[in-house]
Amino acid sequence: MPKRIENLQENILRQAKPLMLESGYEALAMRDVAARCGIAVGTLYNYFPSKEALAGGVMLEDWWGVLAQMKAECAAAPGLAQALTSLYEGVMRFSAQYRGIWAGYGFAGGDMDYARRHRLLVRQLAGCLAPVLEKQAAPPQAELLLAENVLICAGCSEVEFASLLAAAQRLCPPE
Repeated sequence: MPKRIENLQENILRQAKPLMLESGYEALAMRDVAARCGIAVGTLYNYFPSKEALAGGVMLEDWWGVLAQMKAECAAAPGLAQALTSLYEGVMRFSAQYRGIWAGYGFAGGDMDYARRHRLLVRQLAGCLAPVLEKQAAPPQAELLLAENVLICAGCSEVEFASLLAAAQRLCPPE
């Protein structure tokens, strides 16, 4: 009878993360992760069918934590500026941790898959802002517009976050 290992998927992700962050995506080896977990490589492939899927799983696990933190910070924020700052800082922290990994990470699925993931990310960030904007005179879909622009500021040094804050205050004045 095969042995049953509790929380194996979580253990795989926990063991893969430091290997990936220390050595980079290219050097991440499924054999090394399996060895750290004390499992056969085939068992690892039952949970993650490729190195790309494993790396994506590690990043997604971290993203859920960052998203939960941003959601809590936005809910506690006294105003839009603080909520936007929480989103921006959360995205920046996450991006800083994985930017080097993304350079070697193959985004399979083409542009359509990227566009779908981007829309999902914008909706997740917009969901963090929605409770704050309910308290303000915000135009329809302001949370989507602001979420998209947080991503632009986080990914583009040409657009300063301070400019987004000033525009947001004009777009959604406090009541």
